[in-house]
Amino acid sequence: MKIDEQTYYEMLNTGINVPYEIGGLLGGTDGVISTYCIDMGVAHGKTCYYPDVEYLNNILEKWTHKGVSLYGFFHTHILGRSELSPGDEEYALSVLKAMPQGIRSLLFPIVIPGAEMVLYRGELVDNEITFSHEEVILVNIKKENYYGKI
Repeated sequence: MKIDEQTYYEMLNTGINVPYEIGGLLGGTDGVISTYCIDMGVAHGKTCYYPDVEYLNNILEKWTHKGVSLYGFFHTHILGRSELSPGDEEYALSVLKAMPQGIRSLLFPIVIPGAEMVLYRGELVDNEITFSHEEVILVNIKKENYYGKI
């Protein structure tokens, strides 16, 4: 998946000073991730991320008016834990089941603050989810197309 270089490094570096197991949205245009929204979640614990659905839905509504498409949901893990947990997989399945009929595939990356982003694509087929790795392809986009952190 193509990711704007500025967005990628902001996401990696922003998470350094926040607790692990936060998350948020990934968005963009023309097949390039160019914006994100951090969600500290609700009932935040050190080992789980529980999204603030109302907050995220409000952001998605703003993105829709700006022409930004939803590409996925990210969350952070500690160094050395770049794989999806069973809970992460259950969350991804519930997200995809709740999406409008036309959306059957989204990204569910793990961000290791200060280190890396590992992209997983979840695809819903017959109410089952399968995951595949996707390569991070850094690109530079023009500033007028850049929405940054929202």
